[in-house]
Amino acid sequence: MHRRVYAHRSWNEHDDRDTERKVSFKNQLSKKSRRQKGWDSKIRAALLDEDDVDMIAHTQHFSGRNKNYVRGLGRRGGQRMSRDSPVPRVRKLQESAGHWYKVVIQKASKYEKQYLYQTILNYIKPTPLIPYGFSKSSDDVVFFVDNYETGQKLLSADKKITANDGWKLSIHVRPNFPNINMDETIKERIKLVMSKRYNVHNKALNLTKFHADPDFMKADLLIALNRPHILTEVVRIIAESIPDIMALDLSDNNLSIIEPLRTLAEKAPNFKILHLGKNMFRSVHYFEVLKALTIEELVLDNNPLCNKYSNQDVYVRDVRKRFPKLIKLDDCVLPREISFDLEETHKLKPSQGSFLCDPSGGEIVRQFLEQYYTLYDSNSRAPLVDAYRENALFSLTSTNANSLSAYASDSRNLYHTPRGKNGLLRRGRESIIAFIESLPQTQHDPTSFAVDLSFFTPKLLILSICGVFREVGLKLPIRAFNRTFIIVPTGSGFCIVNDLLHITIATSEQAKDQFKTTADTPTPSTPNAAVQSASVISPVVVSPEAEISRRQQMVSSFAMQSGMNIIWAEKCLNETNWDYDRALFVFAELQKQGTIPAEAFVK
Repeated sequence: MHRRVYAHRSWNEHDDRDTERKVSFKNQLSKKSRRQKGWDSKIRAALLDEDDVDMIAHTQHFSGRNKNYVRGLGRRGGQRMSRDSPVPRVRKLQESAGHWYKVVIQKASKYEKQYLYQTILNYIKPTPLIPYGFSKSSDDVVFFVDNYETGQKLLSADKKITANDGWKLSIHVRPNFPNINMDETIKERIKLVMSKRYNVHNKALNLTKFHADPDFMKADLLIALNRPHILTEVVRIIAESIPDIMALDLSDNNLSIIEPLRTLAEKAPNFKILHLGKNMFRSVHYFEVLKALTIEELVLDNNPLCNKYSNQDVYVRDVRKRFPKLIKLDDCVLPREISFDLEETHKLKPSQGSFLCDPSGGEIVRQFLEQYYTLYDSNSRAPLVDAYRENALFSLTSTNANSLSAYASDSRNLYHTPRGKNGLLRRGRESIIAFIESLPQTQHDPTSFAVDLSFFTPKLLILSICGVFREVGLKLPIRAFNRTFIIVPTGSGFCIVNDLLHITIATSEQAKDQFKTTADTPTPSTPNAAVQSASVISPVVVSPEAEISRRQQMVSSFAMQSGMNIIWAEKCLNETNWDYDRALFVFAELQKQGTIPAEAFVK
């Protein structure tokens, strides 16, 4: 009598009757989960499949109690199966970032290399097969391929190739970087291969598809340049053995690294031609590290980065940003780039503390500054009235800082001046002197002065001074100033027609070495001394040599402007006390009257 079994009860009794035994797995729950449905058909299909499971693709889904364990049983090669679909037999090879694939043929060391190679090639043809780094490890045969299609074909051939002894070849393929032990023997062999590939006449080194060199293949060595330590060793050999190299071809090496080449900027100064075609560079940003190289000819075609550009001009522009000296790109001569770069043979002149456009004006400038700032730093600035022309102009500007509040209200900032652009412009000598006397008493450091005489003629000179000063009796930061004078000759001296003064706080660099040669407590000039100096400011006393040079320039300029000869030009200037403007006025009036003799114009 058969015993009834209920779905909600467990069955654990032994039945030793002679009837056919059945195996059943029953859940204690009344309802089956969706994951459990259809397992019988899947397990039967799996048991009928003689192929190995691609564990590389599935390892990440299987781990003990991992919730993906059950889900993983329903997939093969990353594909989801329907409940009763047959298991796919084609496994997909994962792509390698380094484009190298390791091939292991289990228990194949008993076969000769050539026989094994020919047997596999006959099965996968017309797909090419080039085994690199062929070796036998224990009972297995190991080699590498650098082609994805070849790797996929070898993976698909697993247990489908029968050897002459009836053994089915078990072929395993996975992405892997070749491991090269860089010992002295390998270094010497690399150096030997490089020496055979170097053209002494052209000073060019051809390392195209370096790993496929016959010497390496014959010795079953895999020397892959896309391994950083291999490329570094190659660059070291170049720097030591052929520093006069001009051209290097690294095409077709699966390169995606290039940093080791940057040392050639110093080690190989003549290096100008670089071929990097048929590699794996995905962006021009890879070449930022090579900016120091003066590359003039570059090949980048057949790299992934080339597919990113639909516009050739944009491509050329981006490459030129990294190689500004580039003349030829991908065998095409580039148009000359419009640039403001100076040629290497042109060197910028060294900076100067001061500048004189005409050395003959140096003595005049020195005496003017000495006399002006002696009076400006005295107890009274009133004697400076004679230094300004009757209709002179003056303006002051300052930076917006709390410690410069004494200047802020009179600072002529054109964007914030309430009375318009002329509101704070001082006109006339009396107005100018009244204003500068209201400013804090100062002490300038002449050793800090940087003077630029930017324009110098007998009729006009433009003078700029920058330096530092401090306010007497106040513990405030040292000030920095920049002042521009426009000066014209008057009689035997000079007068200021325009004065622009800018004041700010000195930087630490400006202030650190100033006022070292003066006393901490300044002693300004006495009023009497200032008055005595006042007579000097209007007729600035200059050396005889400087005065002669100045007058000669005035005569030449006046003769050219008036049309008179040198003798009469000098006579006119002398009679007007060497006042150039007055001499021009007198000449114009006399010419209107027709009183200038004809001989004055004979040259």
